[in-house]
Order: sequence, then structure tokens, then C-alpha cells
Amino acid sequence: MNESGAWTSLEITKLAVSALTPIVVVFLTLAIARATKQAEQRAAEAAKRAEQAEWVNRRAIERLLELQAQMAPLMNDLMCFFRTIGHFRDIDPPTAITKKRELDKLYFVNEQLFDPAFRARYQEFMHECFEHWKSPGEDAKIKASASWLRSERVSRIAEFPCCRSSKFPMSPGTPMVG
Repeated sequence: MNESGAWTSLEITKLAVSALTPIVVVFLTLAIARATKQAEQRAAEAAKRAEQAEWVNRRAIERLLELQAQMAPLMNDLMCFFRTIGHFRDIDPPTAITKKRELDKLYFVNEQLFDPAFRARYQEFMHECFEHWKSPGEDAKIKASASWLRSERVSRIAEFPCCRSSKFPMSPGTPMVG
């Protein structure tokens, strides 16, 4: 106030600033608290999504391990059958066809879980061992002659309709897949 008792504009401004300062501080504090809370919520949602993705990946890996435990013995049996190694004499052609069916069922139901390299190798292996889709309703044919199978299995095996003719005679140690 000046000598005449009137307020000057500078004094009014000082009074307004000193009165508004706490109000502005309150509003800024509320805005910062709200922004912090939103950031924390976004971070919590991101953490939850990451945890869910980790759970999905963990479950996919567990499923792949289960499939490996189911498929490996069947693949091994087919490899022994065609390479004439190990217990190949215990596996006759109808059993080989049955094992192929079991493998195909496991493979095609879960194909999306396998990486492209495994899918390509699986298809290549099956193509090397079996002739597929020759006529509707027929089993795949083994790409080996019945006479070769018989000679390798000491005449225990009679003519099997699941074997091809002598187009693909195999010999011991013939590599199946490169």
C-alpha cells in the first residue's frame, strides 16, 4: 500500500502470486501423481504381458519335450528298420507302417510348434523312406523291396503288400537323409 492507502498493481500482483502459488503446487502435485500412477499401471500391464508370454513359451517348450519323448523312439525304430541297424529284425513292415502313422499323427497335430528346419528334415526323412498318396485309402508304401527286407531279416518276412517292388533296393548302411 502506498501513502494514500491505495494498492498499487505491483502489490496486487505480489498478493495474487503468493495466494496462487500453493494452489498451483497442489495442481502440479496432483498432475504428477496421476501421471506416475498411469506410468505404474502401464509398467504393471507390460510386466503381466511379459509374464504371460514367458508362460506361453515355457508351455511350448514343455510340449516340445513331451513330443520329443513320444516321437524319438518311433523315429529310432524307423531309422533302425531302414538302415538295418540295432533291433531292425524286431520291426516288420506292417509295424513300420504303424509307427509311421503314429509319428505322422504326432507331427501333423503339432506341426506349428516345430521349427522350419525340423519340419523340413522330417518331411525329407519320410519321403526317403515311404511313398505317399498313391491312391485314396491306401497306406504309404515302404521304399524297399520285399526281397531285400526278407534277405535282411532271414526269411522271417513273407511278401508284404506294404512294400514297393524292387525300385528302391536298399543296402545296409545306406544313408537315409543327407
